Amino acid sequence: NGFSDWMGRLYYIDETYDWHSKSWSGSPYTNITDTETRGTEIQVNIHPFKGNTVTTGGQWEWIKLRYKKKPHGSPFSPNVLHQIYSWYLQDKWSLLNDKVIVTAGLRYDFFRVKTFPSREMTGYVGKTIEDDSWVGRGGIVYKPFKWLRLKVAAGKAFRMPTGYEYAGYHYSFFYKFKGNPNLRAEHSETYEGGFEITWRTVDFSLTYFHTNYRKQIVSCPSKTDIGWKTYCNLGHSQIKGLEGHLEFDIGDFFNLPYMIKPFVDFTRIMTARADKDYTNVGSEALQYIDSWDISYGITFDDGEIFSASLFGQYIGKQKVIDWNYNSPTSVSYTHLRAHETSLHLVCR
Repeated sequence: NGFSDWMGRLYYIDETYDWHSKSWSGSPYTNITDTETRGTEIQVNIHPFKGNTVTTGGQWEWIKLRYKKKPHGSPFSPNVLHQIYSWYLQDKWSLLNDKVIVTAGLRYDFFRVKTFPSREMTGYVGKTIEDDSWVGRGGIVYKPFKWLRLKVAAGKAFRMPTGYEYAGYHYSFFYKFKGNPNLRAEHSETYEGGFEITWRTVDFSLTYFHTNYRKQIVSCPSKTDIGWKTYCNLGHSQIKGLEGHLEFDIGDFFNLPYMIKPFVDFTRIMTARADKDYTNVGSEALQYIDSWDISYGITFDDGEIFSASLFGQYIGKQKVIDWNYNSPTSVSYTHLRAHETSLHLVCR
């Protein structure tokens, strides 16, 4: 009606994931994860006067994870129920003929994670953990020219441990894992700044980000069970890096009757460290963090009957602990990387 508008939705999602493997003796088995999600959300936007929008809303989400192992054996995790209740408020101001946009927001979340007794996991009786969090965020966008946007932002985030992280269990000749029932929630603060350039058919953006973690949840060696892996909370850790995007519509730039658009998106992690060594290998580096993640490709479309896209992805080095479970003091860092290319053709 000009003064306000609103949106409401209900959703239901049921997903099943099968993981097929073989035991050390060569016998095949399948781990099955069934995820059932129910939720509802409502959002209201209020426009009290020109240049100002106040947004408020709430969300409820119910997520049930069921784990099975076929033909027999214990699953890696008990069944888990996640319940999330959220409320948020945001105020957005557009100033100086839209040259400056200021945004500030506040969000409250209540989390409940419940694990259930499992016949396959002998002796596990289940557990419920609850926690809540208030987080804020804010940002400023300045547009000195039509083709340039400068932006800075800051915000907080909160993550509860999953059921697998605090109650999972797996034992084999090559792998021993036990969840940590004393895990605490993870907190983080992120600061970022960057720019966006839009000139004719060229789009380019670059953003620097710095995230500080408190009680970050990471994979680590168990202090009480020698030779076992578990999850633990770090005291403090940080990740610093760059994110960028570049695309160029060659066809439009040269007034051609078709589109030829190369593009690239990348994330470069420059620092990923904890405040102390938590892996017993003499390094504070965080594990499983890609030094580079680059997605690139080119799209062609004649606007009538044919289009084609070529996509590629490069994953840079990441540090991963190479565990020797028969000699748990013998561990070292291994560097992994990956590369993938795919082609998509469409005729209309």
